[in-house]
Amino acid sequence: MTNKSINPFLLLVLFGLSLFSAPGAYAHTIIGSLESLSGASATDLYQVECFTDGGGVTDHLEISIRDLTPGSGQLNVTGYKLSNLHARGGTDPKTGDNQASPVIRVPGGSGGYLIFVTRTAAGARKFYELVFHCTAATGTHTGTDSVRFQNQ
Repeated sequence: MTNKSINPFLLLVLFGLSLFSAPGAYAHTIIGSLESLSGASATDLYQVECFTDGGGVTDHLEISIRDLTPGSGQLNVTGYKLSNLHARGGTDPKTGDNQASPVIRVPGGSGGYLIFVTRTAAGARKFYELVFHCTAATGTHTGTDSVRFQNQ
């Protein structure tokens, strides 16, 4: 009889995937990085589409960022509503700790939003955790979809 064991790394990956695809998940998380070759001007760009679903009608987009890498410069996040030109920004004040930036709320209802991730100084590659979700006025999660347009 052969004793087969499950690879712990594979188990961790499968568990992580189940969290992101589980019904009823309320936030969307992206682990990204800003490369050192792009310097202080490095910018990652995402588009988020908010839409009405079982959670109700979208009122705003909520965004936070957590800098996962200690070192030079801070990470900024800016949300921009395409149709009504509302923009809001925030910064993770301390690099490499376990705390995210304060949540920013970009008003604008359903439709397209842009999210920009930038850094304040050149330095080594910066890894970050970007968390966002479309939200109804009541605070419930609404339909959220995203695509990355630029990764620097």
